[in-house]
Amino acid sequence: MRMVHGAVWVLAVLLLVSSGCAFFFEPGVRRQRSEPEISLRLTEEDETVNLPFEEYVAGVVAAEMDPDWPREALGAQAILARTFAWRKMQEGGEEDRYGTDASDDVESFQAYDEDRITDKVREAVEDTRGEILVHDGEPALTWFHAASGGQTCDPEEGLEYTEEEKPYYRLVEEPAGADLRSWEETFEEEEIISALQEMGYNVSSVEEIVVGERGPSGRAVRLRVNDPPISAPSFRISLDSDRLKSTMLETIEVAEDGSVTFSGQGHGHGVGLSQEGAKTLAEEGSSAEDIIQYYYQDVRIMTIWP
Repeated sequence: MRMVHGAVWVLAVLLLVSSGCAFFFEPGVRRQRSEPEISLRLTEEDETVNLPFEEYVAGVVAAEMDPDWPREALGAQAILARTFAWRKMQEGGEEDRYGTDASDDVESFQAYDEDRITDKVREAVEDTRGEILVHDGEPALTWFHAASGGQTCDPEEGLEYTEEEKPYYRLVEEPAGADLRSWEETFEEEEIISALQEMGYNVSSVEEIVVGERGPSGRAVRLRVNDPPISAPSFRISLDSDRLKSTMLETIEVAEDGSVTFSGQGHGHGVGLSQEGAKTLAEEGSSAEDIIQYYYQDVRIMTIWP
């Protein structure tokens, strides 16, 4: 009897695989019978809407990546956006802040813009419908950024994340031809002082800023301002992360009036998928799944709803 049951099981698996319908099961991830809804807080409008989950993903992809980019790059972004939201929902979402599953607050969740959704975005989302990134039986914590500036980094270096190890992140070089996004930005002395005071440093003038320590990817992890060491990632956020675009710093120049000019490469924290890299890989013929595997290790893609 045991052999019969075993034969039936093997036959069932073979039929599923041959029909392109192979299913994988993870102990920490529950498959859903149907596409769920998600409650989304729109902060500017000060209202909450309920959306089909895939419609929400389309709005995130459209907001987080150029909708005109290659479909496979948009597909990779869709997998990460879906995974991020699904994991956060299982952890309670934005219940404490807004009483919802998600929000369009980029400081705590993901951007969302339904007005930017195009047919290409919808096709990319449909191509990857229900797909999330899984590691060791759980949805991965899927950070991404605009451009690495040459090389990605791990969460500890780019985000000072030390809560628990995320072994699926690795350092990879940006594919050849990707836009490294070189930049230069000048800040007035008052801006620097204000940012430092917000971080708890009692500074009244800016005499010197130098890189005190770099991480494995080359990013600044410590700066020295008038000598005391400070966190480079925290300083970037406190100062203005839209202007101090990354911690992949090349030069820092302090003028006589105390103003400071930074130059560097990249945009964002550098952890996980680089959107510029994803675009380049897609243009070279890589699939959404190929792009995911380029930036993450020991992960696989699982479909959790039909």
